[in-house]
Amino acid sequence: MAIGQGYRRWLTPRAQEALATSCNALIDAFFDEWKLVENWKPESILSTRLGKHLPPHFSADYTPHFYKRFGACVVTVAWKLAQPKPRPLASRAEQLAAAAIVEEARAMFMGAGGDEAAGAFQALLDGYVEYSSVRSLFDPPDAGSESGAGKHRASLALEQWFQPISGKYAAHPYASGDTNVLRVGQAYKKYLLPSEQETLDAGIAVLIDELFADFAPKVGLRAGENIALTTLGEHLPLHYLPKYTPVFLKRFAVCIMTVAWKLAQPRHVPLSSVAEELAAHAILTQAEACLALELESAEEDEGDEEITVEQAFEDFREDYFEDEDFLFLFDNSYDGVETSPVGQRLHMTSLAFADWFRPFSADPARIAHPYVFGLEA
Repeated sequence: MAIGQGYRRWLTPRAQEALATSCNALIDAFFDEWKLVENWKPESILSTRLGKHLPPHFSADYTPHFYKRFGACVVTVAWKLAQPKPRPLASRAEQLAAAAIVEEARAMFMGAGGDEAAGAFQALLDGYVEYSSVRSLFDPPDAGSESGAGKHRASLALEQWFQPISGKYAAHPYASGDTNVLRVGQAYKKYLLPSEQETLDAGIAVLIDELFADFAPKVGLRAGENIALTTLGEHLPLHYLPKYTPVFLKRFAVCIMTVAWKLAQPRHVPLSSVAEELAAHAILTQAEACLALELESAEEDEGDEEITVEQAFEDFREDYFEDEDFLFLFDNSYDGVETSPVGQRLHMTSLAFADWFRPFSADPARIAHPYVFGLEA
């Protein structure tokens, strides 16, 4: 399925191709240019590929944390654009991210010497992105009275960019932070205590922050070497360490961000692949670590909802994962178990490294993120 298929009334096949290319280019830049942002100066983010699509008069407010939150929006929108049915944009930041993707696609298309899609991209901007409201962010503060300028700037406050436009839609939990109307894990309230939901949210935030530490220049990632010391190395089977390249790290990071978004939705969104199962496992492992620290620092146990780390997420895991065959990857003695007579009898999913990012099926609900598995969902 091609990216942008939910918008075929506007997009030609060539325009859809350009859209896919722009998604991948922006996500690559998001990770690769982190080194420009880590040692932050007010103008740092505007010098990045993502930053070129942001209103310049807010440059002093664009911090490294803002950069990561906006990048999470770009990752989320790329996934939404790959779905067979239109998925509404949840926030002003997602509208900005969608506009960045479309503008990059339009520039690539025009650069190739074609102009027949110019109207198609504009229709996508107007009909899906609500471009007029996005463009208002690029207007400088009012030059009139101080009160007028203040009101205008307050209405465009960066925190409002990440706030969900409607209570019906959950934005990415890392991007929206405390402004998300709907809680992480809300679709699984039957299995998650409120304290577990809060810890899950904290685990997502910590894990994504730690992932970006892996992209710092001082880490100097090389396949099978320094990766053992990164967040990636901590949450993935060490047996496959030589296969974990910097490119793999970016793809796995996108899986973690995608699963984090899925966990925040009001209804269950199934996992697409073994890589997403491993990403969900990493999030839960990090959440358990956060809970352990919380319990360690607590002066005394209080309330009926208090649970141990061992009890946390036990019921949720049983319900959330269709099976936990992916855990065999962490034990070398089970290498190739899915191809054994027992594995075949149980119809186990392929656990081969080459298939980690491959969708479990062609079911539209299983469409993988286009950055990690091309356009073949």
